[in-house]
Amino acid sequence: MNFKGATFNDNAGDICIPNSGTTHTIFQHKKYFSELKPTKKIVNTISGPVDLIEGTGKDSFTLLNGTKFYINDVLFLPRSKRNLLSFKDIYIFMDMILSLQLKVI
Repeated sequence: MNFKGATFNDNAGDICIPNSGTTHTIFQHKKYFSELKPTKKIVNTISGPVDLIEGTGKDSFTLLNGTKFYINDVLFLPRSKRNLLSFKDIYIFMDMILSLQLKVI
């Protein structure tokens, strides 16, 4: 599907979509986690609170530019249709990178 020059793939697979509406990064497969602890959590959705979270854990992955990205509090939601990357986690990670660069200077 093509929408104003942006291409969307309905079989997103390993794509992680940056999302400003989620408070936590959410992954749909166990394979993405370096550590995973079974946990039941309730999350608030547009339809109200639901008990969908089956675990929390840590993850690291490499961005296209080669930068290693680390997240400590990822939610495991097997019924999610997409992997969602929280803007909060992006902000925390970028702040950490900038702090490290400033210490080196």
